[in-house]
Amino acid sequence: MNRFVTCGSACLFLTQGEILASRSMALSQTLTKKFAVKTVSQYRRRVRILAAIYILITLLALATIALLAYEIKYFMVLTQRSNVETLLLVFVLVLFFYLAVTNFPGMIGGIRLFSLLLPRVFGRDFREVEKRKQQRIRSKNLRQEMVCINVLVEAEGKPCQPISLKLKDEAGELLEVIISGSELQAMGYVKHIPNALFEFLATQIEELIKKLEGRGVNIAVVGWNSINEEQTQAFASVVKAFQNLEQALKTPLWPRVILTEKALELLQQQLTALTPSLREDMLLPDLEYQVEYKFPIIPEPLGFLSLARQESRADPVITMGCALLIVIFTLGLLIFYLLLPPWVPGK
Repeated sequence: MNRFVTCGSACLFLTQGEILASRSMALSQTLTKKFAVKTVSQYRRRVRILAAIYILITLLALATIALLAYEIKYFMVLTQRSNVETLLLVFVLVLFFYLAVTNFPGMIGGIRLFSLLLPRVFGRDFREVEKRKQQRIRSKNLRQEMVCINVLVEAEGKPCQPISLKLKDEAGELLEVIISGSELQAMGYVKHIPNALFEFLATQIEELIKKLEGRGVNIAVVGWNSINEEQTQAFASVVKAFQNLEQALKTPLWPRVILTEKALELLQQQLTALTPSLREDMLLPDLEYQVEYKFPIIPEPLGFLSLARQESRADPVITMGCALLIVIFTLGLLIFYLLLPPWVPGK
């Protein structure tokens, strides 16, 4: 308390900034994790929302570029031909062109996804639709992805042995998932393997432990090989070293969960039910990145002091959803100035 009294209003300002930054970053993290997939229906809804976001971003970005190009004289007069305001128009054009180009594959994937789902509306057989999806995502090359979780997962009565699960249905086999200690691996002849699959798998194991054993356990993905391979491999090496030490001491050291036969059966059922939605996810682009939350304690242009926090993975629904909101806001602002033009000196 004495520190705030002696430092005066400056420290109070910094403290309030820290509180506001902490709350803002907490809100960002909540939104980022809001679309964590816990059920098959949530996964399916997430994929279709993401497909719609890609389509809307691309179309609205192109519409904004076309509107600016068509009314460029009007907006030049509105900015009073000032270098700063005119540069802002150029910045908007470049940014929206970048959004249109980078999201164009997502728009194509989204259109392809909804076109494949359209026959279901007219009563087409489910198996025919899934076979068409299967053909679109197949690849000649074997694709492998791996993540690390914070616990060891073992089958009851089979310590240190990998667990093999299949993602397949009547339309064919999609992937094979192998749980080996703290490593979750997926492999198959597909174009790419979405990381949301591993998040779903970790969540399902957590829910099964709560349901069958009645105890709470926190299972989280701590390393994504497709995002940060070096960090993931380092964590996997540490876990293997502890497993070797456990065998030498014959004493459990690393936290683990044991899956019974019933739990494995239920987990296999969930993966089988997820297969159609996972095919839809594979039609969309593979966008997986880290995220960093930054909040300036001192506002710009003196923002030399800021708080930052990193997450190992940013869900594309949240990141691309925020981009969509920016596009909608900018386009709406331009339309507003066209419908209700402000007073311009000398006009």
